[in-house]
Parts: sequence; C-alpha cells; structure tokens
Amino acid sequence: MPEVGQNSSGITTRADGTFSNKPSPDIQLAEVQRARCFQTDRPYAVGDRGLHAVTEQPRHRDDISLPRYLASSDAAARSVTEATPAERDARLLDYFKVRKLMDEVIHRFFGDPGLQVAAARYVAPEHQTAIAALRERLADPGFASALSPLKRAEIEVLAAAPLDFVTCIARRAQGQKKA
Repeated sequence: MPEVGQNSSGITTRADGTFSNKPSPDIQLAEVQRARCFQTDRPYAVGDRGLHAVTEQPRHRDDISLPRYLASSDAAARSVTEATPAERDARLLDYFKVRKLMDEVIHRFFGDPGLQVAAARYVAPEHQTAIAALRERLADPGFASALSPLKRAEIEVLAAAPLDFVTCIARRAQGQKKA
C-alpha cells in the first residue's frame, strides 16, 4: 500500500488507501501556518476564466468588476465598525469570509496587479478598524477556541498581515517567481 500523505504532484493518499487531490486538514493547516496564506474551497488558476486589467471598467452589472469586489470588502469592514457588541463577532467572521472570497476572486481574474490594488484599498480606516477589532477578539480565548484550527490560523494571518492576506495558490505562485 502507498505511504499515507501528500506526494509532490499534490495527490494525497489516505489511511484507508483512497486518493484525493484535496489535501487533508492537517496539511492545509501546516501550509497556512508556514506560508502565511489562506486556503480556497476550490482550486483555480489566474486567468482560467479570463484575465482582466485592473483599469477595466465593467459594461454590465453582472460583469467581472474590481471596483465592485473592493466595495464588497469595504462594506464588510464598515459593517464591523457599525456593529453593536452583540453583533460584533458575527460581523468579524463575515468580514473574514468576504475578504477571503474577494481576495480569491480578485487574484483569479486580475492576478497580482489586482492584489496590489486591493492591498492599497485595505489601508483605509474602516479596514484598519475592523482588523484592530479582529486582533482584540483573537486575544479572547472564548472567541478563538470556538474556531476550527484552520479558520483560526487563517484569521490570525489576516490579523497579522492584512495587506498581505492572499490565497495559498497566490503564495505558491509568488514562491515560484522567486525561485
């Protein structure tokens, strides 16, 4: 029987002898902690559904739109700043989810230039306030212990480096460019 674990081609052998192209939660967690990135639900490649210029203006409401994606992240950040104490944790988790989704979509359709535009946007006061609130909540053992190990690690990455919060796919590509 093959050895359990992930091989260099990204195929994971499970203990029951089956194979998967999705890494185990332990492997995903290790990558998040080592590479300081976040995992995606589905694999993607930059431009696999079209690569767009960051200066491109959408013609239709349903078009791929960097301004709309950035506005979605801005709205999630503002939602944190406007939350009552009872709403705060849910709004913080929503901000985290929106940042993950928007950063993934931005990288997929706009590549590294899109991530640079997004990072410049994330210095805005509403984002900095949301990140400060996230850091504060992470210090509370009651908040942090309620999270899965993977989600907690990803939130810690966001809190530690909000301007460099990228998918593990983007981080791997950055590593390949350096090599």
